Amino acid sequence: MERPLFTPPAKPTLNGRLIDDDGTVVPSDALFDTVYVDKTRLQARIRQALQMRSQVTLADLVAQTPLEQGLSELIAYLSLATDGSATTGASTDRPQAVIDDRVQHTIGWTDADGSLRQATMPLVIFTRAGTEQAT
Repeated sequence: MERPLFTPPAKPTLNGRLIDDDGTVVPSDALFDTVYVDKTRLQARIRQALQMRSQVTLADLVAQTPLEQGLSELIAYLSLATDGSATTGASTDRPQAVIDDRVQHTIGWTDADGSLRQATMPLVIFTRAGTEQAT
């Protein structure tokens, strides 16, 4: 029964500055600049591309309609590809997805500052629900 009484933890004080590993000060505004990516819009793009063919790669989608929100939009596409219902075909109106780690694709986009950015990632193939998946 000799327990110390509860003491609340000390509240950290925030001064609005972040310090990087090399000691440079990073503005904390970047933590609060969140980007909302409309996954429904991305799904519509995938479905539209699959109306003309039975499968489409993520690189082809980005070539047709360049990324507007940069890396955030690319991650949203990956989220759609790895979503349980997209990969297992649990929903009939949602495309299925295959990710092939053996093949690498480089996807490029221009960020808000006008700089060219690139990401090298595994091959992502979206297919129509009910079609044979290619690996």
